[in-house]
Amino acid sequence: MKLLVADIAAVVEGLKQAGVKEIYVIDGHDGGNNFLPEFMVPAVRYITGYLRGRLCWGLDESFAGVILLGYHAMNGTADGVLHHTQSSLAEARYFYHGVEWSGTGRNLPVGGGGWPFHCAGHSGDR
Repeated sequence: MKLLVADIAAVVEGLKQAGVKEIYVIDGHDGGNNFLPEFMVPAVRYITGYLRGRLCWGLDESFAGVILLGYHAMNGTADGVLHHTQSSLAEARYFYHGVEWSGTGRNLPVGGGGWPFHCAGHSGDR
């Protein structure tokens, strides 16, 4: 977990250096209780705990963008680190309009709606 929270801190510091004034970090991994205090950057809002529905709940047109960081490879991905989609306990697979999607895709808006902002970055396993 230290690698993930260190990556989050690095992205947050980069955003601050780029002039971003308001930053929210949502912990959507394994129950949402993974932030380590020694890696938390001051003046950032951290949202923890179990989240319901889409990971990016509550985001609206007031947000300039979103960065999706540290996603696992999709269920069945060869050589993916702890590959799974949504749950490491189930062999879940998600299909939208006949296309299989990863955990990243499950959190993106599908079906013509869309976010009122853009995805500024994404990282994870293959």
